[in-house]
Amino acid sequence: MAAQQERSRQASRFGIEAGEGVRVDQTSAFSGYERAADEGRVIALYRDGRAVEALEAGEAGMVFLDNTPFYAESGGQVGDTGRLSGADGAVFAVDDSRRQGHATAHVGRLQSGRVELGTPLRAEIDAERRQATRRNHSATHLLHAGLRRVLGTHVHQKGSLVAPDRLRFDFSHFEPVTRDELLEIERFVNAEIRANHAVETREMPMERGHRRAARWHCSARSTASRCACCVWGRTHWSSAAARMSRAPATSACARSSPRPGSRPACAASRP
Repeated sequence: MAAQQERSRQASRFGIEAGEGVRVDQTSAFSGYERAADEGRVIALYRDGRAVEALEAGEAGMVFLDNTPFYAESGGQVGDTGRLSGADGAVFAVDDSRRQGHATAHVGRLQSGRVELGTPLRAEIDAERRQATRRNHSATHLLHAGLRRVLGTHVHQKGSLVAPDRLRFDFSHFEPVTRDELLEIERFVNAEIRANHAVETREMPMERGHRRAARWHCSARSTASRCACCVWGRTHWSSAAARMSRAPATSACARSSPRPGSRPACAASRP
């Protein structure tokens, strides 16, 4: 019984840390496409899953701003990390960024000072980590294009993980990828990377972005009424995530998911 109660407490704590039950009616404007640091004002604070008026030094919680450059975890891409700082010496270390309704939760711990509702804060992402994540996100779309080019247009994305140190791409296919197919996919991805195409990002209505991405056999993903459509050489895609301004030098790994025992296909994109 004691062990069961402890498991229940741990599960409850996990739910609180994940933001379950948190309801924020306000909206956070996202400025992360243009800048890695920006100014915002505190619109909501949470500690232990409950709304509070202030956070004190040493307390863990969630800080919501009316404007932020932090990209919240979405579509398989991990959320930004970094810090929030105030003029009075307050420093909040951001360990994760999550979407709660139409607002962004900066999850972490207040290292010093005090933060109250209405406090103006400077939000700064870990730019190096964001850049690494962007490289891997761009690589997933090149990999998707390569898979459809080599295996056929029946291939569709079924899931993904995009982190600063790795990526995973799950896709639909009726058999394991052969070595020759894998090498051809790898050659395509590497050629696109080495071409070092500039990436042009255009914001447009969701429907138009999806049509454009589908036309070029790339995935389209977003949760808003508008999306960012990126043009990269011969490749188009649409999504809400921030991406590279130039081709990435990274590694791309995909797993063919429909058949049990199918092998992962990895396209190693070398600089």
